[in-house]
Amino acid sequence: MEIASTVSSLRVLAQELGDYNKYRRQCTNRLAKARKREGKASGATKRNPKYTPKPITTPEELAEKKELVKVLIFEAERAWAAAQNIYELSLDAGKSTKVDRDHVTSRFVKAAKIGETLRTLIETPESGSSEKDILEAIAYSATLAGHAAEHQKKKKAALDNFAIAHMIYSVLSVDDKEKFKKLLTLSVEPQLARTAAAAGLPRTVKVSATAKQAFPKEEKVELVKRIEAVDSKAFDIDAEEAKVVVVEGEIVIDSVTWRSREAPVDNADIKVALTSAKKSERELNNYLAENEKLPGKEKASAFDKVLAAWQEAVDAVKKDIDEKKHTVDQNSVEMQNVLLLNTYVNYNLIGWRISRNVTMGEGIVESAKAGRKLSGLKEQVALYDAILQSLEQMEELPGVGMDEELSDELSAKKNYFRALKCHSIANSHFLLNKRRNALALQARAHELVSETIKTLQSTEGTGESGVRGITITVAQAEDLKTRLEKEVTRFRALAEIEKASADRAHLAVTPLPLIQRLDIFPEAEVDLKNIVHIPPKLEAIPVKPIFFDVAWNYISYPGDGEKTSTVKTEASEETEQNTIKKRSLFGFFGR
Repeated sequence: MEIASTVSSLRVLAQELGDYNKYRRQCTNRLAKARKREGKASGATKRNPKYTPKPITTPEELAEKKELVKVLIFEAERAWAAAQNIYELSLDAGKSTKVDRDHVTSRFVKAAKIGETLRTLIETPESGSSEKDILEAIAYSATLAGHAAEHQKKKKAALDNFAIAHMIYSVLSVDDKEKFKKLLTLSVEPQLARTAAAAGLPRTVKVSATAKQAFPKEEKVELVKRIEAVDSKAFDIDAEEAKVVVVEGEIVIDSVTWRSREAPVDNADIKVALTSAKKSERELNNYLAENEKLPGKEKASAFDKVLAAWQEAVDAVKKDIDEKKHTVDQNSVEMQNVLLLNTYVNYNLIGWRISRNVTMGEGIVESAKAGRKLSGLKEQVALYDAILQSLEQMEELPGVGMDEELSDELSAKKNYFRALKCHSIANSHFLLNKRRNALALQARAHELVSETIKTLQSTEGTGESGVRGITITVAQAEDLKTRLEKEVTRFRALAEIEKASADRAHLAVTPLPLIQRLDIFPEAEVDLKNIVHIPPKLEAIPVKPIFFDVAWNYISYPGDGEKTSTVKTEASEETEQNTIKKRSLFGFFGR
């Protein structure tokens, strides 16, 4: 029924997005499409404003439509993502209210209930599920239940559930190692290690051995039989697993140096975690050096072990701080050393996250097909957003803000990745034929990388963490600046060509000479070669229609002659009388 493969692809998507809120929206959209496709739509819609309750899936329906499993998985993942998003926001804010904690717990509990519903349906014989489907459903349900129990402060229940999930995925990984490895590294192993530490189990034991020791065999007798049916030696702890995590020959770290200040490491768990993290770093660097030609996404999966190791170190330091918070003076040297360790391990953890995202972005656009370039650019921009968020988290670490040189260096790195982000967005605008927008974004990217070069030249760039991929050199910034200068020139030329083409197209719409469009204000310059028609053509001109007025004056009609002569005689007599009258002054003279 593809339970594990669906969950694996969704968790990889969450990792690529780097934002639980975006992941929640993705799950919501997929859930709506899946419900509509399978005829399980609920609620009120535009076409059906009357509320429809959510239909219940039966085992018989599940046997007919295997895709109904995805509906339940999308529901559970949406609730899980909502809980993770609220929990992450409260951590970023530095404080967590009771309302937030209750909200997070309720979302995790809802996800666990949906997972339990899925497990019950799959285990029912009428569903037609195979033994592998049942084990996958139990493992997924146990993972969600483990999260809920962890936030309900039920340490034993959380440890049991994560141990169950780890055992099942480990046994099933024999057939499909890649799929179940992702589930183990993304969803189970970090949580199992954290809950084991919270339960007081030693950190020096491998995670696989911890899962076998913590598995509730007495309560889950039937499940033990199912697992042993797949692998009869599943619960045997071999000599390799019994070894301490730190391999022989590794030098145990007794102190760390951070920004020219050395802090001793007294806690045994922290020593083991740091030594393991450094060992994982060396293995990763060797792997990347040997597999340079691999795609970025394949190389990014190799970072999981390093991230898990540094997360172990972060948890160990946090536990040490919590233990010393009420017993050691906050201003003592011992407490200051632990706080320095806290900044050191968190800085390295965030740095390796950035390095993984940088590696994941390699070749995304170049390897995309012709019609998928835009989606590749969107994915690249999402990775740059995640990198910028990580750099902001670095700036908020204790002690970083007081270090002016380190703050300037982080600001330079932020400007560098902002420039890369603007460059990717500009290329996407270019694909959409928005050349002016592309030119503005390329110019902005050029400004940002110029600021980066100035800042890097004024700082030493100590590269204090040694994290691969986040050390930005002046040479790298100058190389990017050169590329952006060429891009700005190219896009400026394209924008000018577009503008000239638009002007020519506009002029071509009005080819009439200027004398015929004097009532229209010219938008562009007046074309002096198009004022009048040369040579002139024979064409009609506007004149006053007076022909009929003139014609009427020359038309004679019968009877008009006598009337005209009579009028003329009377007029002459009157004129003569007036003349006579004018010869005298008031009638006294002139006779």
